[in-house]
Amino acid sequence: MRKLTLWVVLVFAVAIPSHAESAAQQGARLLQKAFDSRFNFDVVQVVELYARSEMGELRRTLQLATKRMNGSLHGLGHFTAPAELRGMRMLMIEQFDRNDDFFLFIPSQGKVRRISSAQRADAFMGTDLSYEDFERRYVDDYDILLLGEETIQGEIAYAIRCEPRYDSGHTHAIYYVARSDHAILEVRYFRKNRTEPVKVQRVPRDKMMTIQDHIVPTQIWVENLLRHTETEVRFSQIRINPELEDSLFSKSALEVGRRIPFLSR
Repeated sequence: MRKLTLWVVLVFAVAIPSHAESAAQQGARLLQKAFDSRFNFDVVQVVELYARSEMGELRRTLQLATKRMNGSLHGLGHFTAPAELRGMRMLMIEQFDRNDDFFLFIPSQGKVRRISSAQRADAFMGTDLSYEDFERRYVDDYDILLLGEETIQGEIAYAIRCEPRYDSGHTHAIYYVARSDHAILEVRYFRKNRTEPVKVQRVPRDKMMTIQDHIVPTQIWVENLLRHTETEVRFSQIRINPELEDSLFSKSALEVGRRIPFLSR
């Protein structure tokens, strides 16, 4: 009987693959698919921000272009509305050995100024977004754990916990990635000593479109649960992987205000 028991144990041990993924490996693999679909492309688009609170609504409109250059993401934004922000421009240059560089050109000052790393978690132009929200996401930037599955927006999604390895405004986030196509449905952000999220970002399924095999949002809702405010983000005139000159993403181009191509004024 003891020999039979030992034989059964050995059979089951052999049947279990030695290369079975851990929860961390599974989470990293699934999140990589989500990031590739959502972020791994160049784009030009118009972004409209509607920040709503008890005080009313703030509206911001900017034209945005991003391009990967030598593996580094470069982003350029031109504000077109409201009137008091028109002409303001921002430039982001991704860095791998330190925090990303952010620069702002303010017309009234006539010069470019740098955004310090301490300001990356600050509210972006009175909205519930931060400068950090404009940065590209990398799986290697996080300690990752697959928590399981949950129902989000009526569909099954993987819940993936991500603790940033860089200086951040939050201790960790939970990404909810659709099991059907790896679309990012929701992100919940947490701070130290809080069990409830402080910010939630949602992408309605009916506000997604597929362009060149990428699942691209046309609308995002961002809710700040501490301030009880929300920001609606709308995307239009979306163009994937356009031909953009490298020189467009420079401080000199930021100063002179070179126009972002493919977008109507």
